[in-house]
Amino acid sequence: MLQMSRSSTRATLLRMRHRKLVSTWSPLATAFNAPPSKRINFTREDAGLFRMPELRTFEGFYLLRDNVENKSQDLIAEAISSQRQRKMVDIFDELSDSLCKVADLAEFIRIAHPKNKYMEAAEQACISICCVVESLNTHKPLYQALRKFVEQRDLKPTTEVDQHVAKLFLFDFEQCGIHLPEAERLRVVRLNDYILQLGQKFMNGAAFC
Repeated sequence: MLQMSRSSTRATLLRMRHRKLVSTWSPLATAFNAPPSKRINFTREDAGLFRMPELRTFEGFYLLRDNVENKSQDLIAEAISSQRQRKMVDIFDELSDSLCKVADLAEFIRIAHPKNKYMEAAEQACISICCVVESLNTHKPLYQALRKFVEQRDLKPTTEVDQHVAKLFLFDFEQCGIHLPEAERLRVVRLNDYILQLGQKFMNGAAFC
């Protein structure tokens, strides 16, 4: 069979094509049994992980990290501005969502991806975003702007839900000791940083057990 001549191969293909044309299958059976018009290539990488174009390569994590850090600075500037055009809780919600989307994705890839370069880039993104979060937790102008909103109402019309959410954000701030005297606040920051690093080492070790 492997030594079939070119002419016999062509004849075989013609017979197969002719047989397909005179098939007695019903339209439903024909549609069901027809080969797909486009072959699915499960090894394609041009779409990027989770169809994110930035993640066509592992270096995309550095781009995602830089983008979210820049966006965070823009949102902080918006939150503390006296010319703010949006509700405070909307800005805080977008800030939290932007950071968490990249951090959660990076954490998953760090644990689950089989390629070391992706794992390492994702881990670096996680560490960078954790540093951003820690800096936000001790950002006094941001805390003061949020506290002013909670105590004196917002510049924009708000609801009871907005007030409740703002109080939750304020509570998160104060969990990090931002309202404490400077010496006590710095001690809380050091302890939180130590806990974060220790937890990261524990998770890394648990993954290899």
